[in-house]
Amino acid sequence: MIQLETYKNKSHYVGFRLSGHARLIDDSDGNAKVCASVSFISQTCVNYIEEVLKIENEFYFDNDGGFAEFIITDKDNKDELEKASLLIKSMEYGIINLSKIYPEYIETTSREV
Repeated sequence: MIQLETYKNKSHYVGFRLSGHARLIDDSDGNAKVCASVSFISQTCVNYIEEVLKIENEFYFDNDGGFAEFIITDKDNKDELEKASLLIKSMEYGIINLSKIYPEYIETTSREV
């Protein structure tokens, strides 16, 4: 199962943690689609925050272990933080919508940090 946990600080999203893989009995029907979709959505979010917004962050990634954690460390620039927060929220929304198609393979939670 893929688990997404988003991190919120008051009204802003400030990071997320992804873990696990979609384990299907028949790998030809869905497993690659679910994992690839979650990876694509999350990587697009991280890439934009890093390369376009240029917000300092910590990013840990282990593809084999099915783990990624992204945390915004620069919280001083409120305008850029707001943009990054919207991107993380959009990523969460996309993964939640994917979980409606594959509910047995994706779980989402959120917590205050």
